[in-house]
Amino acid sequence: MKGIIFAGGNGTRLYPSTSVYSKQLINLYDKPAIYYPLATLMKSGITDILVITTKENCNLFKKLLLDGKQLGIKIEYKIQKKPNGCAAGLKLCKSFVKKEPFCVIMGDNLIYGNEVVSEIRKISNDFSGAKIFCYKVRNPKDYGVINIKDGKIIKIEEKPKNPTSDLAIMGIYIYDKNVFKCIKNISISERNELEIPDINKLYLKNKTLKYKIISNKEKWIDIGTPENLLFASSFIYNTQKKNKTIVACIEEIAYHNKYISINQLKKLGKNNCEYGEYILSIKEDK
Repeated sequence: MKGIIFAGGNGTRLYPSTSVYSKQLINLYDKPAIYYPLATLMKSGITDILVITTKENCNLFKKLLLDGKQLGIKIEYKIQKKPNGCAAGLKLCKSFVKKEPFCVIMGDNLIYGNEVVSEIRKISNDFSGAKIFCYKVRNPKDYGVINIKDGKIIKIEEKPKNPTSDLAIMGIYIYDKNVFKCIKNISISERNELEIPDINKLYLKNKTLKYKIISNKEKWIDIGTPENLLFASSFIYNTQKKNKTIVACIEEIAYHNKYISINQLKKLGKNNCEYGEYILSIKEDK
């Protein structure tokens, strides 16, 4: 299975920082925000990844992540010329994913834990339909939410004024090849965008939309606001200090998943900083 990271958009909620560069390049505590969704895909066994971004930021992402070879993976880039919605951006992925199912993750998502990773690993090449991941939240007005009855999704609402459910749709999805047909059958929204929720509604209408509720033992934070960015950074800081580890260390994940050797790993720890020192301290698997 292949992976898609959306790292475009205007990031208006984080202005003025995002007037300079993408919010996915802003530091989430000690590393760029895009490291976190990339880490989720890598831990899930996905090694063929496409980053969708803007013309202004594409070279910055390339400078940061290169082509992924240093991590034993493959990273490609495509430019979404206009901020016309993630569903519109998916059109750019057709030649990349071909006919196999793929995982889409928003570049401003922090997911900490193993439940999402475990679920992605279960997806086989003959997967059909779509799958969304959901998480109970205190402020469902700020998210797309699903309503469930008798174990089935009966309704999807986007930022409802009077929500009847607290199950927010996380920014991570699994789609089969039929998603490209769905894109042709959705209309431009009031925001002048092609929206992913409208794709999910078509899968729901066709009774091929699956869901997974992720336990609140996991941590999910959308870092799209200054408050959430601060909260997420504090969470990463506290978690790393408590566990004496680094969350979303993509070099460490690459090594433990056997994408690179211990010698290749050590070469990546060349910078004289806490992050580089951590990489050099990783012990060889026995």
